[in-house]
Amino acid sequence: MGINEHSVVRLKDGRKAVILMCVDNPQCYIVEYEVDGDYLEDTISPEDIVEVTYKT
Repeated sequence: MGINEHSVVRLKDGRKAVILMCVDNPQCYIVEYEVDGDYLEDTISPEDIVEVTYKT
């Protein structure tokens, strides 16, 4: 899919998130997204990503 750090992705639930770090084993991504003006970090799996909207 070509996801790198700083890529912007759209998740299944419609949120947009910025990739902060890619983890290989198990494969997952540390992401940051905005909720009501606050920035939250979360860990997502590749299955949570619907599309990549910006590639670095």
